[in-house]
Amino acid sequence: MTFKVIAVGLLVVVAIGLYVGFTMTPQQKSAAPATGNPVLDGYNPPAVLNNTTSLNASPEAVIASNGSAENESPQTNGTPVIANTSAKNKTIEPVLTLFWGAGCPHCAAEKAFLNGISGAYPQLKIVMYEANQNESNLELFRQWCSEWNVGCDTVPMTFMGNRSFTNFMDYDGPLTYHSTKRAYMGYRNQIENAIREVLGLPSENRTDWTTMSVSVKTDKEVYYNRDPMNITVVVNSPGYATDCVVAVKGLEGPKRFYVDSQKTVNLNKGNTTVLFKETAPQCFSCGGFRPGSYEIRAWVEKDGEIMDDAVITVRIEDTND
Repeated sequence: MTFKVIAVGLLVVVAIGLYVGFTMTPQQKSAAPATGNPVLDGYNPPAVLNNTTSLNASPEAVIASNGSAENESPQTNGTPVIANTSAKNKTIEPVLTLFWGAGCPHCAAEKAFLNGISGAYPQLKIVMYEANQNESNLELFRQWCSEWNVGCDTVPMTFMGNRSFTNFMDYDGPLTYHSTKRAYMGYRNQIENAIREVLGLPSENRTDWTTMSVSVKTDKEVYYNRDPMNITVVVNSPGYATDCVVAVKGLEGPKRFYVDSQKTVNLNKGNTTVLFKETAPQCFSCGGFRPGSYEIRAWVEKDGEIMDDAVITVRIEDTND
């Protein structure tokens, strides 16, 4: 009798177990504790603070999509917002973050570079934090360095996409990893290529400066004796270019050119406007200069070579006529 009771009891236990197994929902099954060792699901790059995060810090400026600077101080509850940068989520916000320091010449050069290329990438947002004199920004800088696992002892430091860049070189160079800083070297072309990668654009490994173009115009077509003359030169450049010469020359008289000026400028990527303020000659009393039509030539030089030029014709007339 005892044996039959035990057997019946075992059958009841098995039946209950089978019933629970079949009726358990998928959510209940997935909530059951797992056994064994976890397996890494792909490589997770360092976490990136997204563009809504500033803690209590004060960004010096935000360059908007049109390239203009505007003050912005977004606040959070004190907890950094971490963007999902896992292998499963390839979407990265088109936000470049720069930590810079007052009095740092490399920082000033990178800020000028970023301002120079921002107009070419309207989708890009650039956020700059001064970390030498602003304690809140310094603390934020340390937090970013910790999240990215990079050296935090120098500025400028740039974060874009899944890459960080240490220092800034205002010239092109190869993609080079600095093992001590645990970041890439901040060559300007590599920073721009990181921007282009996030925006889904092909890399630019070398800039063809011969594709620069120049246009020139004056504020009037006819000038009289000693009239103010505004000459506007627009240079379209395929990339940000430093120490370029933009020049104008014209209104040739018997002894000299009455317009003969040049300026050394850093060209933006896209259009850069250069204004020359001149004065029309005093006709009939300036070494034989006579009223008539005269040419004004404008050009741009890079590394001593003329990349492009343009010519415009204006008329000089005498007020006594």
